[in-house]
Amino acid sequence: MDTFPSFIELNEWLALELKKTPLQSDDKELAIALLGSEYLNEPEQHAPSIEKLVQWCTRALTSIQGQELTKNWPSFNIPQRLDYTKLVETVDIPQDKCGRAAAPESELRLRDGFKLTDERMDARQVQDEVHYCIYCHDHDGDFCSKGFPVKKGDPTQGFKKNPLDLTLTGCPLEEKISEMNFLKKDGHTLASLAMVMVDNPMCPATGHRICNDCMKACIYQKQDPLIFRKLKPAS
Repeated sequence: MDTFPSFIELNEWLALELKKTPLQSDDKELAIALLGSEYLNEPEQHAPSIEKLVQWCTRALTSIQGQELTKNWPSFNIPQRLDYTKLVETVDIPQDKCGRAAAPESELRLRDGFKLTDERMDARQVQDEVHYCIYCHDHDGDFCSKGFPVKKGDPTQGFKKNPLDLTLTGCPLEEKISEMNFLKKDGHTLASLAMVMVDNPMCPATGHRICNDCMKACIYQKQDPLIFRKLKPAS
């Protein structure tokens, strides 16, 4: 990677490439994705450009300028390894006699009355989560819904516990989360909603995310679980 051109140089090359393509979009993330798809349609012809685009993506993830540009792009939202001793980010309070810690100021949100502080996900962020799911339901691996077994196929052994000694029971309503995501992936939004409402007809009252029990039992046990990832700020 040290031999790659700088992000500024690669970004200038990319800007020229975007001007050449008829797939124009004011949405730079979308425009780059369309450009990459065009390259991959004829990989041999565009091999040098594919290599350059890979270098641009690498620099976007590792350089300050690249991180600043792509910090809110779902396509650069990389799953992070779970640290069960630090599930909530904190910072030390300077000169605190008790050695206390607090949430970073960047994470604080003031609640105004009963208004939600969660700004919800936009359509692209939702699709990012939908495609992160690996659709386990067709082989009984949807532990988010049914619970994470000690041994698959032998329910008598009960459910596993995570490193915090919490039993991974899965969704208390046994909602069909994997099936819901599978339908949403193909654009069947109403069918996806109907799949949720089979087990939870009052979903408008229970929230717009899957619950903590579902997330804790997700198949991803060593990295961010589904619907828990957030867009990472630039470091």
